[in-house]
Amino acid sequence: MKAMKKVILFMLALAGTLSFAKEYKIGDMGPGGGIVFYVSKSGFEVDDGMGSVETCHYLEVSKEDLGQTTWTPSPAVFLEDLDETYAIGSGKANTFLIAYAGLCPEEVTVENCAAYACFEYRTKTTKPGDWFLPSSDELKLVFTNLSLEQLNVTSKEFYWSSSEESDGSAWARKNKTSTVDAKGKRFNVRAVHAF
Repeated sequence: MKAMKKVILFMLALAGTLSFAKEYKIGDMGPGGGIVFYVSKSGFEVDDGMGSVETCHYLEVSKEDLGQTTWTPSPAVFLEDLDETYAIGSGKANTFLIAYAGLCPEEVTVENCAAYACFEYRTKTTKPGDWFLPSSDELKLVFTNLSLEQLNVTSKEFYWSSSEESDGSAWARKNKTSTVDAKGKRFNVRAVHAF
């Protein structure tokens, strides 16, 4: 009987150390209340722009638009290595750098900065800083892996990404079409969350 108790206690202790993480598929509701649009079994790195890198396996997009805004109030923002600002996993660092690293000489608000609007976005299960403006590759996956009906958008609406060009413009997308446009244009915004 004593040996059996030890086995049971050992099994309970072992069970407490195991992690049974939920698996998601594209189209599922994510933990932040958004729609899962990207799944990576092997994982991908997400740099937060403040020196921390996390391995994530999923991306979800907010169910609703955050409104229309300019990319930034000033075209003078240039991220350091433009090639790295396009990739999956780079949207969070881009967002922090655009909204908080002093790259924009003017004050940013949710009305004049797409990155700031995403950074400040929150749901019942998330807080400001958890969501970000997607990179151009991340935004492309939103429109590749989810239907317009799932996103509740039309094919005519442009959405900002956090990727920019050296000429002072930034990448935007509508449905399957991407474009480079002036940062002062007002386009729609959707926030993305990595987990």
